[in-house]
Amino acid sequence: MDHYFALLWQFERVYAGRESLRGQRHLNGTGPAVDYLDRMIEWHVSEWAARWLDIRQHIR
Repeated sequence: MDHYFALLWQFERVYAGRESLRGQRHLNGTGPAVDYLDRMIEWHVSEWAARWLDIRQHIR
């Protein structure tokens, strides 16, 4: 369970950073940084979502 929650915490940290960048888009043009971040994490989030049902069975 520790590893599971550590991973979730990392997703939360990435999301918080993304929202911070997105909020500054109009002030200092962080749009390209948000787009880059989205491209970099897209595969990881997609894989997590695709495997969620299997993962869930292992942590019950």
